[in-house]
Amino acid sequence: MGCLWRKTLSFFLVFVPIYLHGASSQAAAPVGPRKPFLERLRRLEEQASYTPDMVRSGEPSAGPAQSQCSVKGGSREWEARHPQHECFWMLLLRLLQGADSPPLFLVCGVGPTLVFPNASTKNVVFLSPGFVTALRALSFCSWVRTASGRLGTLLSYATEDNDNKLVLHGRDSLLPGSIHFVIGDPAFRELPLQPLLDGQWHHICVIWTSTQGRYWLHVDRRLVATGSRFREGYEIPPGGSLVLGQEQDSVGGGFDSSEAFVGSMSGLAIWDRVLVPGEVANLAIRKEFPTGAILTLANAVLTGGFVQRANCTCLERCP
Repeated sequence: MGCLWRKTLSFFLVFVPIYLHGASSQAAAPVGPRKPFLERLRRLEEQASYTPDMVRSGEPSAGPAQSQCSVKGGSREWEARHPQHECFWMLLLRLLQGADSPPLFLVCGVGPTLVFPNASTKNVVFLSPGFVTALRALSFCSWVRTASGRLGTLLSYATEDNDNKLVLHGRDSLLPGSIHFVIGDPAFRELPLQPLLDGQWHHICVIWTSTQGRYWLHVDRRLVATGSRFREGYEIPPGGSLVLGQEQDSVGGGFDSSEAFVGSMSGLAIWDRVLVPGEVANLAIRKEFPTGAILTLANAVLTGGFVQRANCTCLERCP
């Protein structure tokens, strides 16, 4: 297999420069749209040199995720001393095989992953201690992979006077791929999360501030929805129950398996402030973790059921 890989790499080293030279030699032709293959190759090359998990040879490494690279789909994982170049060719191989779903780079070093294997009311994860002070702004970000073709409930926050103080739950029966962003029921906004139904890892950030009731939804670093006048001047009160994977109809209970989340979450964090676009982008590519997170998966409390906590070097290696 090692010989086959070297032959394959040699083929790429010869074929790609010839292909690129042939494409660039057509200078006499009118300038038109960039060819899809070349555009995708350019994006791969940029990400292989830009993504912090693929550091340049000689630069300091921030962790084990930055010293290795893998390609899935076969029976072997290749470990490399010089990940920038090795990862580029491995990602190119994925591209030529048709694996061009975002993100194109490997997602490594995001911390523990929670796996919700089935739609059971026993699969409950509490974030403790929840919100200890009132929130006038909120940023919720996480890597998410669905396993059932539906969204289910990502997060719910219930208090004694309102079991829907804060909820992110799918409404697939009404509009597949949409999610209700609820703050102080019955107020909500319907947000598009159709990309999450493909069974791949995606990075999402849902952000809200009581100032003018502004809100934003980022998916894979792209702003896909925004608006205003949503719970303007409102405060999310402290002292409630904050749950992942279930929709609460009472404080810490009242779950319905039809609303349960099935899939995986990783790198989840909550801030009591608005993350700006640059922070969202840096978080999604693991360049920098924004300061001031009030809750992360380090606060996760598993209370039985079938939820598993996995430690994966890269998300693509998670079960």
